[in-house]
Amino acid sequence: MLSTAAVLDEWKQRISRSHRAHKKAAAFYEAWSRRLGIIAAVLSAMVGTTVFSTLEEASLPITIKVILGLLSVAAAVFAALQTYLKLPELAQSHSKAATDFGDLRRRIERLEINPPTPEKLDGALTALDEEWRAISERAPIIIQKIYEQVDRQGTHQVTLGDAKERRM
Repeated sequence: MLSTAAVLDEWKQRISRSHRAHKKAAAFYEAWSRRLGIIAAVLSAMVGTTVFSTLEEASLPITIKVILGLLSVAAAVFAALQTYLKLPELAQSHSKAATDFGDLRRRIERLEINPPTPEKLDGALTALDEEWRAISERAPIIIQKIYEQVDRQGTHQVTLGDAKERRM
């Protein structure tokens, strides 16, 4: 039979993995949101500037017209992708999940430091389990690639610096 300390340690490791994975996912989606936004803005600016500067010329070569049309469509596609994929919202959801998992991990650490009485232990473990389940149910799905990156980085040694995450 597993000891309470072994169960808490296992839970802490698994919750820490979820915490790191959601942090990484938030950064991943935020970066993609910025990339798509920059591309859409640059293409829109190029098309707008070119169209404005060529308004005076009635006889543009067909090649220029086709290129302007393609750039205009590309700008619209990138803007639509950014809206459709909802990358900023997805990044925020992962960031919230990371914060929630970090809070839960710290609750386990407090239990390890100051264990409840045997009469209160079952209630404390049940509360942790229910909170873990609730966080997992509302958290967005993490792509396998991110979990693989987190696993390659190894276990995370918890430090007092992690408390800063809560305030960010």
